Amino acid sequence: MSIISLVSAPITAAFSDRAWAGLQIGLECLYLLVVNFKKGQRMIKGFATPATTRKLADQRPGLTYVDLAQTGVLVSQAGFGGYRVADGNPTHAQALTRALVKGINVIDTSANYADGESEKLIGRVLAELIDARQIEREQVVVVSKAGYLQGQNFALSQQRQQEGRPFKDLVPYADELAHCIHPEFIEDQLTRSLERLG
Repeated sequence: MSIISLVSAPITAAFSDRAWAGLQIGLECLYLLVVNFKKGQRMIKGFATPATTRKLADQRPGLTYVDLAQTGVLVSQAGFGGYRVADGNPTHAQALTRALVKGINVIDTSANYADGESEKLIGRVLAELIDARQIEREQVVVVSKAGYLQGQNFALSQQRQQEGRPFKDLVPYADELAHCIHPEFIEDQLTRSLERLG
């Protein structure tokens, strides 16, 4: 069964046909990457479920949780934004830890936030809290994004271009900034995100 089968019914109505087609490509790439993730690489197993997020919401009556796109998965109305956080900064790790143990269960990050260091921090903190049994993996929704190239991703695109194998449909729009949503690029970025998130 593909991931599209798991999520398409409740959320299809929220997207135009073109946007839904793009989401399907991204979800299929993510599904293939999760299923075929490198052997030997530690990967935090699991995903948020309706039952486990309901249990969390019941344990945190002071927080408001909402249904994520009619999937039954409950997410806290407040989330943790990873835009300017990075691995190696103890204050950032403490803030994320506190948010998670207090019931915040949605984390937003991106492949380019702090040049990938945001995802590394989130993966490390999640693994530590799961190992310590302070949270359950099935309680947490992690949202990441790809498509925007800067820093290491931009350097990678330039290296590939010099090697004669550029990312297709790459759109430069400023000095050392570009955008790309071609499936090959999205697959590359999802692979790198999964490696950083663990």
